[in-house]
Amino acid sequence: MRCVFPYEDGGIIIGLRGAHLTKLRRAMPDVDWRISNETNDRQDRILVIKGTVKHVSEAFKELAEHFISQGMHVEYPPQTRGRGNEDVDVAKPFVPMRLLIPHKTCGAIIGQKSETLINTRISCGARRVYVYRERIANSRERVVEIVGTPTSIAKVMMVLGEQVARTLTSDQHESDPYSPERDGLRQFLSKQGVPRTRVNLEPIKPPGSAGDKDEDKDKDESRKSGSAGASSSKRRSADRSPQPQPQSQP
Repeated sequence: MRCVFPYEDGGIIIGLRGAHLTKLRRAMPDVDWRISNETNDRQDRILVIKGTVKHVSEAFKELAEHFISQGMHVEYPPQTRGRGNEDVDVAKPFVPMRLLIPHKTCGAIIGQKSETLINTRISCGARRVYVYRERIANSRERVVEIVGTPTSIAKVMMVLGEQVARTLTSDQHESDPYSPERDGLRQFLSKQGVPRTRVNLEPIKPPGSAGDKDEDKDKDESRKSGSAGASSSKRRSADRSPQPQPQSQP
């Protein structure tokens, strides 16, 4: 299975002198891990994981756990529309995985009227499973984006692996694969309307961080403003209330 990462995220996979990649290989020895060579041109990184469907899905879970162990994740707002909102796994931070799948193979993943894709997302508890319509630069591959916890990502990979197992290898041989470009993934996702903050992994904010404190401060000020407004309203109401008239003397 081929997947693509921005240049910076590739460094998190490799680590200093390859330490992280070595650790991943030791943790999952039943799969073959290969990553594109480092360049000085900030080219995207292509990670290839080969093995059985079960072992590959477990390897992707291990990779997602590795990102979280390095304090990295991607921020996604709660899902408010569509089916299966209550089934999203939120036990751990979300991590993005972007697979490179031949255009010819994607039909098996999407299904009629996207029903197969939607059912995969719901049954696996993922936050997002999406196949971009456009092909990534100068290739015949499309980006299949999975966003979720390590457990939900592993479940999605298991389902996708079984869906494409019979045709993926032959389709890859017949397809023009994506060749890494400088900031290629970032430019591709930007054209699809993806916010910049959801392209790269971002540091996980600890509870009580500056951002949380600012948010709490805003809430406090909003509450104070509301209280002040209520008090002013009461005073205005009191001013407008009728005053008792003095009784006339006999």
